[in-house]
Amino acid sequence: MRPDILDQMGFQNLNGKVRDNGVVLNWQTTYDEFRTSPIFKMISGIIARQQPIKIEPQECWKHYFPYSLQNQRISEKQDDPFIGLLRYSFYRPRDIVQYLILMQNYVQQNQNEKNHFTEKSFHKCEREFSDYLLGEVKDYLSFYYNSFDFDQIVGFFSTLRGRNNFSWEHFSNSFNEYKSKLSDELTGVDELRGTPQKFLQFLYSLNFIGYIEQDEFGGNFVHWCFRDRTPVKLRPQVKYDRTYTVHPGLARSLLVGRAGVSARPPRITHRTSKRKHHAPPSGLRIGRIISGKMQKGFTFLKPNDGGEDVFVSLDLIRKEGIGKIRKGDELIFEAAIGSTGRLRAISLKRP
Repeated sequence: MRPDILDQMGFQNLNGKVRDNGVVLNWQTTYDEFRTSPIFKMISGIIARQQPIKIEPQECWKHYFPYSLQNQRISEKQDDPFIGLLRYSFYRPRDIVQYLILMQNYVQQNQNEKNHFTEKSFHKCEREFSDYLLGEVKDYLSFYYNSFDFDQIVGFFSTLRGRNNFSWEHFSNSFNEYKSKLSDELTGVDELRGTPQKFLQFLYSLNFIGYIEQDEFGGNFVHWCFRDRTPVKLRPQVKYDRTYTVHPGLARSLLVGRAGVSARPPRITHRTSKRKHHAPPSGLRIGRIISGKMQKGFTFLKPNDGGEDVFVSLDLIRKEGIGKIRKGDELIFEAAIGSTGRLRAISLKRP
């Protein structure tokens, strides 16, 4: 049973009833311990059981996922592809299976080598998966609201103007701006007629947004409602006066982050070089290296068409055979949103 519906039923001693009469499907894990988690065992086991020969699930996983992803905190560290699937999902097996189906279709239609997945196939399926995940939220809300109401809820994100990380002040101002454009008589969404605090809690409970706190090691930890929920705490409460972020799996469909940047009109720039510049293929952009110094293992590109700077790792520069780079060098790139909300390059080449 859904936690929100169960919570509204008003049972006495709800925690005891859940534990004595129900089964809690807990798919929670951490990035460091995912290999021993039930969700990884289930997904890798599903793939292994489909093979013509008997093979251990972990070995099967390594065969189909021979690539790694850039760690979101440490540029020199690489992550297993399963961590990327966790970042973009709500930690539900059906979410990850859906992403794998999309990747499988992409590989069959676009890759010469069709016997394994690639990092490119992962990133190429971000938008389609984002549409799926937004559809899941819509289905969840259909118990309370109709399609028109859902469109009004999603419409709020246009006031963020492409941002997927924002402060409480920015959220509150954006909410008041959006609320002023709506008529109380025309909206059936109680949360849109209420306070910024009430609407923030509403979006948090739907996993549209999470809040960021510093962990014990000095890094950032994102709280998502689906991760904070327990049988005792069915409706976790969001904290105020924090920094907030849009869920990476929903960002593309909500037009924030990369999608929000690409929706902006191109900016006219003046070039001093007389060399002809041809427009890159669709989906690619052109930018200039901000700094050629890479002591920390990364640098940034400033897109010629405007928008936020793009993170570029030294590993990617080496992988793409770019060679030595200098400040001002122009590169053609393709970018994707990382789990921290920053744009990062996933392919590079020289013009």
